[in-house]
Amino acid sequence: MSRAGSWRIAAYLVSLVAICSEGCSRSPTRISPAKIDPERVGAAAVAAYDRDGDGKLSKLELKKCPALLASLAAYDTNNDQMIDAGEIAAHLKTWEATRVGITAAPFVVRLDGRPLAGAMVLLEPEPFLEGVVMPASAETNESGMAGPSMSAVNLPKGVRHGVQPGIYKIKLTHPKQSLPSKFNEETEIGLVVEPLYDAFNPPVFELKSK
Repeated sequence: MSRAGSWRIAAYLVSLVAICSEGCSRSPTRISPAKIDPERVGAAAVAAYDRDGDGKLSKLELKKCPALLASLAAYDTNNDQMIDAGEIAAHLKTWEATRVGITAAPFVVRLDGRPLAGAMVLLEPEPFLEGVVMPASAETNESGMAGPSMSAVNLPKGVRHGVQPGIYKIKLTHPKQSLPSKFNEETEIGLVVEPLYDAFNPPVFELKSK
């Protein structure tokens, strides 16, 4: 996963962040962070993916949780190349201090070296966040850029666009082409949306169909 930059992408990001910021500034008291219990989520994450029962998530086990695998360095505070419940909880506690409840979280999708335009993108919260963090969706534009958002019914009043900080699987489908299951049902793509997500330096997912 790399980072993107072009004038078209920059223009898109300015408009996207402006939409989110406009709503956020009008009703800041309504945009409270999701009620995440760090200890519960940490324990639930390990319980969900710890196949060998050692109380830690290895790189192999984290393949089923691609967002945490991609963010291993941010969570693995003891540098053992694994993540445990305490490390997950400690990282999530840092989110509380930001008091950010919604953010813009754009990213770029490229397939076989070219922008994947017209793809339907679903940000699906990991099961250990289900019911606390809402899913988000988008359609990629001609540059492969996606600006996912929760559905209107889940957005705070006055906010037009945004995603909750969370740990997500990314699932891709396309109306005109078949995409491998590793991008949807058996997805290998994930994203941690940090509260202070760098929307002006979005990640790029360089996908290979084979």
